[in-house]
Amino acid sequence: MRTPDHEVLEAGRIQADMTVDELWVAYVGLGGGQLPHTLRAYLAGEPTGPVEYDLVAQAINERFIDRGQNHPVPYHSELR
Repeated sequence: MRTPDHEVLEAGRIQADMTVDELWVAYVGLGGGQLPHTLRAYLAGEPTGPVEYDLVAQAINERFIDRGQNHPVPYHSELR
């Protein structure tokens, strides 16, 4: 059974040691346009589309890349 999308993002956020606010700032920096409460809703299980998912995944993965690590959060096309 596949892990739900929001759980993948939340696990990555925690592993990257990012607060939701830090993640939101990084997400907006990549072009994301949702408000912080919407990002919180995504992480809690509210459905999102592949573009928004990928922006959040990229924001998390960039934290890992900045640390010289791999990017462990899969992108939407890699989930299926």
